[in-house]
Amino acid sequence: MYSSQGAYKVALSDFNDSVRLDPKNYVGYLKRAALYYSLHEYQKSLDDLNLAISLEPENLDLYMSRGRIQVCLYKSTDAINDFTKVLSISPNNVQALLFRGWQYFIADMYELAIKDLRSGVFLEPHNVLANNRLAASLLKVGKIEDAVDIFEEILEADSNSFELGFASFFMKRYDDAYNHFSCEVDCGVKSNDVYFYRGLTNIELKNYDEALADFGNCILKSPNCYSAFFNCGFILFLCKRFEKAISCINEAVSLNHKYAEAYLLRGLLYFVMQNEKMALDDFAIAVAINPKLESVCKNVDSIVFTDLSSIFIKHL
Repeated sequence: MYSSQGAYKVALSDFNDSVRLDPKNYVGYLKRAALYYSLHEYQKSLDDLNLAISLEPENLDLYMSRGRIQVCLYKSTDAINDFTKVLSISPNNVQALLFRGWQYFIADMYELAIKDLRSGVFLEPHNVLANNRLAASLLKVGKIEDAVDIFEEILEADSNSFELGFASFFMKRYDDAYNHFSCEVDCGVKSNDVYFYRGLTNIELKNYDEALADFGNCILKSPNCYSAFFNCGFILFLCKRFEKAISCINEAVSLNHKYAEAYLLRGLLYFVMQNEKMALDDFAIAVAINPKLESVCKNVDSIVFTDLSSIFIKHL
């Protein structure tokens, strides 16, 4: 939309003037929010959308826009609330269904994710993104055959490289996934999702240096991406660089205080470093957040490094 940094500055100055001259008009805040979004200044964009909504509380487009920003800020609960507001008035809004469904997936609420994503697929049967995310959700609840059927259809179709990579990744065809994601990067599509999933793929392929670089790019693009910090910590753990691993996990926990796996991993780090008190404290927090982790914490002395992928890698 804006071809140069100078154009951004001119546009921002114009929008600032608009807001100053007519502070009760939500359009000025909305336009400035869109500009901040294009600059990846998501918190400023969110602040302006909050102001716009305070002036125009019945405008569903504003809630849709704010929900997208909440996604960029990794605020899944707030994003779900905004998309729910949209769907309460417009239940067939496919984009709201897909966004909310994927946020449910990220929050490990897989049945709710499946419900939204099925609705999205019903409304748009050929929507590759909707089908891909539905298949990933079905996989999480053990409906493997249904998931595989959907993934196979996507892989046989003329989909874009990212969606082919996504399907290949969940089908554990990691070499194919790597090639598809790399194709996206080579074509100039350097989104956070591409780097994130290529990073996960590189972990599976044991390309740890490349994985660290991919998650590093995620963090540069989205400093609130707690999962990228977590995965950096996980890789550093596997490489036995424990102090740096703890630093990354501390960042993940500071961004998401309810990240059970992060507390578990930090506890394991402390355990390996023979700091039993700190380890037990983190295990207790992990189990309080997610009781399913109790068996892992109780048997921590029997865990070997080769077991860790099945416990920790978060396919978000």
